[in-house]
Amino acid sequence: MKETNTIALPDNMEVEKIENGKIYLKEKKQELPKTWAECFRKTDKMEYIDEYSDIFPILSVDDGSDSYKNSLPKGLGKPMLALCQLLICRDVYRKGWKPDWEGNNLKYIIYYGAGKVYTDSSYHESYILSFQSEEIRNIFYNNFKHLIEEAKELL
Repeated sequence: MKETNTIALPDNMEVEKIENGKIYLKEKKQELPKTWAECFRKTDKMEYIDEYSDIFPILSVDDGSDSYKNSLPKGLGKPMLALCQLLICRDVYRKGWKPDWEGNNLKYIIYYGAGKVYTDSSYHESYILSFQSEEIRNIFYNNFKHLIEEAKELL
């Protein structure tokens, strides 16, 4: 009978290959959330409730009503809601990464100018929608185009 050994792998790792008695691991490709609701479920909700306590009711309202519009200046209700949702989703996509605008690392950005939404990169100019890689920025852009369009005047 052949002896077998088992090992426990961290949740974020998987076996890439077994070669010459060695096991090679690789990081699992993690599926990024595709909706605002999925992003919110991945966060520490209490952190956001504490940080955004004044506006939190508008973040959680999704009952089809326009009740959040009364708490913001006229015309900013939907764009502000979209921006708040984008910021929370951005933080989920960043996975703890924070841009260093004084450093010489390239940041991948989404911004609004001249009547159009753009994707680009920047070293030192600060942008609210900035990401650690082009791939993550592009996935974010594709998944949240509708919210970006809604919030574009606030970007």
